[in-house]
Amino acid sequence: MTSRPEDLRRTLIGEKDRSPDLTIVQWNVLADWAAFGSFDRAPTDSLPWDVRGPRVLTLLEDGLPQPPDVICLQEVDRHDDLAEALCARGYAAEFVPKEEGRDGCSMFVRAATHALVATQTVRYREPDGTPHSQLALIAQLRNLADGGIIQVATTHLKAKPGHEELRLRQVEQLIAGLDASLPTIVTGDFNDVPGSLAHAHVATHLRSAYADVLGAEPAWTTWKVRGDEETRRTIDYVWYSEPHFRALSCLDLPAEDRVQPERFPSWQYPSDHLSLAVQFARR
Repeated sequence: MTSRPEDLRRTLIGEKDRSPDLTIVQWNVLADWAAFGSFDRAPTDSLPWDVRGPRVLTLLEDGLPQPPDVICLQEVDRHDDLAEALCARGYAAEFVPKEEGRDGCSMFVRAATHALVATQTVRYREPDGTPHSQLALIAQLRNLADGGIIQVATTHLKAKPGHEELRLRQVEQLIAGLDASLPTIVTGDFNDVPGSLAHAHVATHLRSAYADVLGAEPAWTTWKVRGDEETRRTIDYVWYSEPHFRALSCLDLPAEDRVQPERFPSWQYPSDHLSLAVQFARR
């Protein structure tokens, strides 16, 4: 059995001398059904949900000085387990399953700072109406401090190479489903890299928080080994509307020399995607 290394140490980088008005966590947590049989180097006994689930819950506050206001998760097939724990911590929970029902998108809103006002689901479709399994969950939240309404959306786009134009059509529907008059945060696993059609389209409407804080998109947000193929790329994002918000700080990437040869998931980290976290100021 592979030895259990220390957890990755991650910290906020950027402007940290100002208290944030909003803290967002974004994470594809890796569905339980998808954890086995896909990651050739992953220690098998690190993959069951009763091992990974508690680690996911712990890492939702990784490196943050206070609990996040909104947690956006994708590839969730253990929503009830997460909701039981997070509702006990003072969060309201929303979940929308994908069309085929194997997993979906979850959003958790910290009741001490924001009230959930309304939600809607955008289920992506082809121009002829043929449904995709992918979707977006959009929520309107009231800030309890000032009464202002913001909009937070999370999505999980079609995976795998060869679907670049389909992902573009999906983000077009996502942007069309937003209320352009509201301050907006959009998070998700976009399954596409910086400069792709989908990324470029979103960038015409919203700003990337990580790119603004780091000066460029991160080098990677997922790192995995399947068969003989090792994949390391950036496909997860936190976007925001300008001039409503300003990205103050974000959770940094782990040092590459600390990532174990099995990559992710592993004992070191419970998903094949990194969690992202951004602290925002309201303008």
